[in-house]
Amino acid sequence: MGKKSPVGEFAARRLIEKRKKFRWSSKRYIKRALRIKERFDPLEGAPQARGIVLEKVGVESKQPNSAIRKCVAPDTNIILDGSVLQIKDLSNKWEKTKIFSYNYLDKRVELTSLTDYFSIKDWEARIHGVYELITETGRRLVGSGDHPIYTNRGILDLKNVRAGDKVIVLPCELPYLEEKNDVILSEEDIVNATPKRCKREKILSTLKERGLIPLTYDNPNLSKIVRLVGHLFGDGSLSYSVSGSGFGGKVIVSGNVGDLNTIKSDIESLGFHCSPLYEGFSESTVSNGSKLLLIRGHYHVLHCSSIAFFTFFKALGVPVGKKSDVEYTVPEWILNAPLWVKREFLASFFGSGLESPRVKGSTFYPPTFAVSKRADLLDNGLKFVGQLRGLLKEFGVEVSIVIVV
Repeated sequence: MGKKSPVGEFAARRLIEKRKKFRWSSKRYIKRALRIKERFDPLEGAPQARGIVLEKVGVESKQPNSAIRKCVAPDTNIILDGSVLQIKDLSNKWEKTKIFSYNYLDKRVELTSLTDYFSIKDWEARIHGVYELITETGRRLVGSGDHPIYTNRGILDLKNVRAGDKVIVLPCELPYLEEKNDVILSEEDIVNATPKRCKREKILSTLKERGLIPLTYDNPNLSKIVRLVGHLFGDGSLSYSVSGSGFGGKVIVSGNVGDLNTIKSDIESLGFHCSPLYEGFSESTVSNGSKLLLIRGHYHVLHCSSIAFFTFFKALGVPVGKKSDVEYTVPEWILNAPLWVKREFLASFFGSGLESPRVKGSTFYPPTFAVSKRADLLDNGLKFVGQLRGLLKEFGVEVSIVIVV
């Protein structure tokens, strides 16, 4: 009788092929060869003791209570970029809205998109109960009993928070998002602001592609634009440059590294390229009336050389050139804007140009800011300060003294 397996001096290759074929009869070999455990196991093949939490997600409960809980009342304010909106008003636009939330991995608050929007029935809410939290400062939150609350005792369910606990809140109350779709900037405004011998059609097409014209108050990028305008009125500038046979333009911003990285991120999110951060050293002398003072130190700056970007901010009312030598005022579209737009402008402007309060001995020196103007432009400088004073008054902030030096 013949043998099932080949034998002899030249049988090795045939034996190897036969072994490879019949190994697929073993279930263990199939799992290992096709990496079935790694592909379908949540721990990707790692022993359970080595598993770590990479992400927390809500899992829908089984019937009869099919809901992802941790809910809040319909009138709860949700933090948007620069404003707040009641959660019930997100029902028809939640897919296009970004809100601030806490990132467990990076341990910071950041803008994020929403993945779902839903409500629960009364009988579903009764399972975990509905609780109301009121702080000493009058902040109020109504939510389900299992809603997480950040306290001095860690993250607690709302039902486990007790009187005397300290909870995390925003340091300020943001203005409510006022619905307004008036046009801020039109194609005609861009054409009028375009420098001579520049390609207007190219500038218009660039801004249209990035959704910046026509610019309205409900533009999703308006908060970033307003912050950039505020910084350009403070520690930034627009300047002309020669570009080939025509004019070019630069948008230049300076400040600390952290702020500049945020500004760079905002500019790039609008679709424009920024230069790397540049660090330099400067020194200058100023007179305080009785003696000369030497000021020296390092500075950081970045710029964007897009003529379309330059023209866009020029049309929005940002002054071009040295601000002490040109007339400018707070743009009308900011004066007529909703409260949250005014707040973003003021926060960015004073964030770049406001001197911090200080205490010397028993004397408290309040925050101050300065606007430099040529002598013949003094009235224009006072008008600008008066406009800022009016905007601050809308937020309950009084400017008591205006000093002209």
